[in-house]
Amino acid sequence: MIDVYLDIIQEAAPPSAWRKKVEVYILRGDKIIVGHMKKDNIYMPAGGGVEKGQSLAQAAIAECLEEVAIRIVNPVLITAETFKVDWYQIIARGEPLSDKSRKRMRKYRGQEIHSMKADFGEIDKRQWGGIDGEKMFPVAMRKNKLISELRKYAPRLNAYRQKIVRML
Repeated sequence: MIDVYLDIIQEAAPPSAWRKKVEVYILRGDKIIVGHMKKDNIYMPAGGGVEKGQSLAQAAIAECLEEVAIRIVNPVLITAETFKVDWYQIIARGEPLSDKSRKRMRKYRGQEIHSMKADFGEIDKRQWGGIDGEKMFPVAMRKNKLISELRKYAPRLNAYRQKIVRML
């Protein structure tokens, strides 16, 4: 009986950990390369969680290769910001959550996002379409076009991303 009670408390308790992640804006000439998720028609910088013992630069290099099949060079931190994620509001609005997001919901309170810029190195066709199941493809866009695409969804987070794009 006590196990059931502890499970209920754990489900209801807000998580206290923060997820540390990188988002990388890849520069190539006067364009910025971001990932495009065709299924949802969403554009976003390549990125993901920073593993324990991994530097931000190492995480940026790994995530760009993993998500958009691009080997980057010269990753540099632009800025960092913390975003609280109210998972319960997301559920109440009826937004669909992937299994990956549901798992994070129980563990993380929000994200500490480290925005980085890096130069384009080369495409690794062996990684094409992403190796983490996200099916992101690289797309090169001019700043104004990317800002316009970012206005279409996730208003708070993408207002932050628009600010970053303007800084590049």
